[in-house]
Amino acid sequence: MEKIPFGHSVSLKEDEQRMFTSNIGFGLPELMILVILALLSLLTVLPLWFICKKAGFSPTISLLGLFPIVGTILMFYLAFADWPVLRQSTRT
Repeated sequence: MEKIPFGHSVSLKEDEQRMFTSNIGFGLPELMILVILALLSLLTVLPLWFICKKAGFSPTISLLGLFPIVGTILMFYLAFADWPVLRQSTRT
């Protein structure tokens, strides 16, 4: 390895320059990851949306399913809570 005197600039080869510059481009792998995440989010929220709606709860709370721990708590709540729809049908 050659020593460079203080104050002198060194030009890097093209390959070395590519290593130090960031690639801010948005390519196919990033797009595929976003599509997969969107599909997984849809597969989580969509069933919860219909379950909340049929149970008599606000369907917008199904968006909490996007957060892992909160989504699990929501599922347990839906499983064990008294559903407003069932309370209304027993009153009539």
